[in-house]
Amino acid sequence: MRLLHSITAFVSRSSLDPGAEPRGGGSETQSLVKGNRRDSDQGSILILALIFIVVAGLTVVALASMATTALSTTAQFLSVSQLQSAARSTTNVAINSIRYTPLLGTNQTLNATPASYCWGTSAPSSQTFSFQNGTTSNTTTLTMDSWCATTWNPQSSQTRVVTIDTCPSSQSVYTCENNPYLQTQVTFDDYPTGVQSSAVSSVCNVYCGQGLTVDYSNWSTSSTTQLANTITVSSSPPSNAQVGGAYVPVATATSGQAVVITSSPSCPITSGTVEFTAYGPCTITFSDQGNISYLAAIPQTQTFDVGYGVQSALTLATTNATSSGSSYSLVLSTNGGSGSGLVSYSLDGGGSATACAINGGSLTASSAGTCIVSATKAADSSYTAVSSAATSVTFSLASQTAITIGASPLTSTTQRLSISGGSVPGGVESFATSTSGCSISGTTLTSTSAACLVNGTLGGNAYYQSVTAQQTVTFSTATSTAILATDEYPFYCQNYGYCLINFTVTVTGVIGEGIPSGTVSVYQGSVFLCSGSVQSQSGGNATTAPYVVETCNVNLTLGTTYHLSAKFAAGNPSSSIAGVTYTSSTSATETYTP
Repeated sequence: MRLLHSITAFVSRSSLDPGAEPRGGGSETQSLVKGNRRDSDQGSILILALIFIVVAGLTVVALASMATTALSTTAQFLSVSQLQSAARSTTNVAINSIRYTPLLGTNQTLNATPASYCWGTSAPSSQTFSFQNGTTSNTTTLTMDSWCATTWNPQSSQTRVVTIDTCPSSQSVYTCENNPYLQTQVTFDDYPTGVQSSAVSSVCNVYCGQGLTVDYSNWSTSSTTQLANTITVSSSPPSNAQVGGAYVPVATATSGQAVVITSSPSCPITSGTVEFTAYGPCTITFSDQGNISYLAAIPQTQTFDVGYGVQSALTLATTNATSSGSSYSLVLSTNGGSGSGLVSYSLDGGGSATACAINGGSLTASSAGTCIVSATKAADSSYTAVSSAATSVTFSLASQTAITIGASPLTSTTQRLSISGGSVPGGVESFATSTSGCSISGTTLTSTSAACLVNGTLGGNAYYQSVTAQQTVTFSTATSTAILATDEYPFYCQNYGYCLINFTVTVTGVIGEGIPSGTVSVYQGSVFLCSGSVQSQSGGNATTAPYVVETCNVNLTLGTTYHLSAKFAAGNPSSSIAGVTYTSSTSATETYTP
């Protein structure tokens, strides 16, 4: 600046009288010198002007730099000035509260230690302010409290002295009293409103203290600048961090604000917990932007490596399968594991099934039994590979559908057994009984009892189990009936009415048992006409029974119509048909005219 002033003065002096004549006579030589000198002076003036312009430009640059430096502290200056403005406003509220609020009871601020509410029994005088620095997202809300202590005796003093301590609400009354952000002492006169003399001498029940004097108002050291702010990290990340793990970072800031914690993409933070989701470096950053009272803190960082994770245990989910009836196959699957690695399967030795094989994710065999299988889930970008234990996979025979045992009579004491149903056509049939008096040979059941409990089994094959059923087979003691019919053979009669009548006896009964002996009687209505004997016949057949022609003599009147019927009365059966009882029967009625 001095250089600029000197140059300016010089230029001014040089240009006051550029055409002044020099002292003494003026010859041509002198005129020439004079002319040359004038030209030289003008050149000097031009050079000095150029120097002046350059210096002025440098000065402007310096001033701009100074302005920029001053602006860099604007945010801090703004915060401090706003904080002081908030303190002053809150103190004024406290002063007016004392001035215009009646004292209706004992003043709790009188000689109070620590300071108390500024008047009455209400909360301390408080004011809340919001400040915005820079961007809309950088907003600070601040509450200021004022606390009061009073020196006053209404019986002997016409004035009262109130000390008002004002601090941010984050500070307790004790802290505020020991180091107030703004301390103000005010002396009030105790003349009631509109009264210039006669101070109050008792409890003031009207507005008192219309006159006041601010004795002093002092700022603390912390009131004129933002305080230093330091972040302290009290937690340490795990020394062997792995994918799938987690870490809860803990940090505090001098400002008292919650520390903002951010992390890199490989270890995102959710609800305060850092989760290790990918392999690679992880950086956690701790920051605090400060507030109206505290500067922004220097960010702190923690950087460490996240290693490959260990997958969760891998197990085979499918370990049993049943024959389809024609093959053995099973689609394999697993439970557990982690990450996105592919799952593969391999066979181990020791199984009991034949021809175990794996194709992709399917296991096959050619017989029932076990195959030993292991599964492996491959590594990916976050996890190492993991394998299951060797696991036994069982192929089982299928169950057949239900079977039914049938029985058909052979003789009075024997029946042929059979099986229907099941899933193995032509399968091996077997029978057994434990009933007393019953026996089985092959498929023939023999019994001297009325009933036999029979177990029947249809054998399985390579794909089906055997199936068993039970059935009670009964034997009847009255299963045959003898049926009598008149014969169609010719007959003859003598002239005096004596006729010879023929009859045919047909017996139905158990196959192979024969016909019992008995008596055939002929009736006209209920009138007995004649009778004949029937001899037992062995080896008869229920459907093709032999017949026996018997005769009986009876006197009939020629030309008369008769309605004849025959009855068969079974006698004692022969030994060849023991166990079968034949019942008596009556034939149908036949019309006959001799």
